[in-house]
Amino acid sequence: MFGTRRQAQFATGVTLAIGMALVPCATWAAESFDDVLSGPFEASTFDPRYHDDPGEWLGDLGLFGIPGSGAQPFTTGAVGLNRAWDPRDMAAGVKLEGQAGEWTVNVLGVQEQDDSSTDLRNSFVARITRQVFDDYRLGFIVTSGDPETGEAARTVGMDVNYRGEGPLSGQAWVQRTDNAASGGTDDRAWGLRLHYPDGPHELDARYEYYGDDFDPALGSVSRPGIQDARLQYRFAHDRENPGGWTLAHALSASDTQAIDSDEASGQLRLSLLDARGPSGDGWQGFVSTHREVLVHGYDLVDRLPVAPGEYQYQRYGLDYSTRRLEDWTLGLQIAAGDYLEGRRDDLKLRGEWRAADWLRLNAEYAVSEHQQPTGDFTARTLSLTSELTLVPGWSLAPLVQFNNINEQLGLNARLHWRTAPGQDLFLVWNRTVLRNLEDRLVAPLQDSVLRGIWKLRFE
Repeated sequence: MFGTRRQAQFATGVTLAIGMALVPCATWAAESFDDVLSGPFEASTFDPRYHDDPGEWLGDLGLFGIPGSGAQPFTTGAVGLNRAWDPRDMAAGVKLEGQAGEWTVNVLGVQEQDDSSTDLRNSFVARITRQVFDDYRLGFIVTSGDPETGEAARTVGMDVNYRGEGPLSGQAWVQRTDNAASGGTDDRAWGLRLHYPDGPHELDARYEYYGDDFDPALGSVSRPGIQDARLQYRFAHDRENPGGWTLAHALSASDTQAIDSDEASGQLRLSLLDARGPSGDGWQGFVSTHREVLVHGYDLVDRLPVAPGEYQYQRYGLDYSTRRLEDWTLGLQIAAGDYLEGRRDDLKLRGEWRAADWLRLNAEYAVSEHQQPTGDFTARTLSLTSELTLVPGWSLAPLVQFNNINEQLGLNARLHWRTAPGQDLFLVWNRTVLRNLEDRLVAPLQDSVLRGIWKLRFE
């Protein structure tokens, strides 16, 4: 329920009028079902409607995703959240994990309620993988359903991963979608990747193609209608330099081209220095050159347009971090140079203070100054996080974040109580404060969710 689960879980949910959801969860596992199923095979109900950590939107990627692919046929957030990133009302769900002969089988089915009616919409995903010829792993995936539109939508895919005794590894994958809501003709996506780490040298090359009608309704794709090629080479010195420092350098290149237009984006970046010291110091310096071809203009911020055209510019930067100070980790990141038609200067400060065994504080402040022919603006972001463990089994993690572009203040707090091993309660509180047209701070309704997990295991 909170990330990828290796044990099966049983979950039910009740949502109260004040916005609090109580979700108990029990876990069980069986050795085998019959002669067809071999090894541990686990079944559970599944409720992905709310996650405490935004990084968990790709939860279950290890079960249903294709590692290394830029197109994921399934992500948990697709069935757990609506377009406004609010939790969906889940009616029921089931997840199966286990072995069927030589095949690893993962199946997930979810039934949820439409945001605007009482209709129930079903989503389904199944992925099976198998090791073949010792060095290859073959995988298949199929998904069905579109929680957003309720229309028929399917994704099918196949992938082959190679990993031999030597350093070379590779991957090839292909996917295709069939959505009733789409009107295009090119619904294919495919990719190739090679990775070769050999001593001080490391080479990574990939190419991916996404049709303009490729739309995995239950998954994600960064951008359809493009061809994307990337190459990265890294060299690390075998020997430590005087003083115990380690040195490395890297060169990376990327080229993204729209399939049906002249729109393109390219970058060549050289990491001049990647140095790590024995006292916890780290230095990274880079220079980069960029090429952007815009067919359609856009706004950097409100009423600050960027016109269509071709832009070429260079940037450079430096990143420094240190752990020399006791209980402190400090970092400074600077980037400057041209940006589109003008200039952009970035500064980021970050710090972590391990004040005690029961208290950790993190802060990050970022400033980005833009100077364009159509106007100037400065974007500022401040983030403060902490983690307190005052009593064994209890922890509190509050978060405060503010940015001046939309003048929004976000507040979040998570209280965790571990009553016993495998038994947890979570109280999550969220609130957003906005500045309205009358220059006043207003706060929409707050969101509070209470969740519980109880795990039981039977051998």
